[in-house]
Amino acid sequence: MPLIAGAIILSSMGGAAAPSARTDLQTPVSTIDKVKKAGTIKVGIKYDQPGLGWRPDPQKPPTGMDIDIAKMIASKLGIPEEKIQWVEAVSKNREKFLREGVVDMIAATYTITDGRRIVVGMTGPYDVTGMQILVRAGDDISGFEDLASGEACSATGSDSIRVFEEVTGIKAHGEDTYSKCIDLMLAGKVDAVATYGSILRGYAAQRPGQLKVVGDTLDEGRFGVGYPKDDTRFCELINQTLTEAYRDGRWEAAYRLDLLVSTPPPPPSLDTCL
Repeated sequence: MPLIAGAIILSSMGGAAAPSARTDLQTPVSTIDKVKKAGTIKVGIKYDQPGLGWRPDPQKPPTGMDIDIAKMIASKLGIPEEKIQWVEAVSKNREKFLREGVVDMIAATYTITDGRRIVVGMTGPYDVTGMQILVRAGDDISGFEDLASGEACSATGSDSIRVFEEVTGIKAHGEDTYSKCIDLMLAGKVDAVATYGSILRGYAAQRPGQLKVVGDTLDEGRFGVGYPKDDTRFCELINQTLTEAYRDGRWEAAYRLDLLVSTPPPPPSLDTCL
């Protein structure tokens, strides 16, 4: 009788059984799975950068190098152009948009930096450029040294404004977009717009005879693709897409068409996905 009673007591005590393995743990869902299931992808881009991310009319498709890179990645995911949702992302909102899920990826002249990689994923680059300044064509400004007594403008939240201030020691005026900086310059309220050369050349080409790009390059801007933090699968797909575009000529063709460069540089080496 005592043995039977003991068996009954043990069988009624849930804590006496060996702990079972947890079954509620799930592998994080990659952006790849998310967008394939949705049949669409949300891409953060610039709307005001000719040759890179240009969309003056929101009712019409955007154009530019950033746009072509995003289309290549979407195609690799099986998503056609008409299913891409383009979202305007000014410089100061890019990390916020990725972290909050407003967009699935960013292709918006997004320079790869160690600081940004703390909070979001970044890979690439698909373009490497140096910082210069844009000035009025008739002004006697040939480089950064001529701005010692003047004022420059750059985009708030951009890597450009940080680099410009650190290297030159000149405090820059900040605006949400570079196009606003250009408006200020054309109105005589600032003397130059400071950012990376690939961006400035697009504005200069849009206003021939009015604007010119000057100055030796400061630093190195590596434009890459932003994606949600720790999504290694998506990073690898992006790198695979860029590698294929380098090899089959799509990247070179886009570079020529969008950035108006007759002889594009060699494709840049890609970062490793961590």
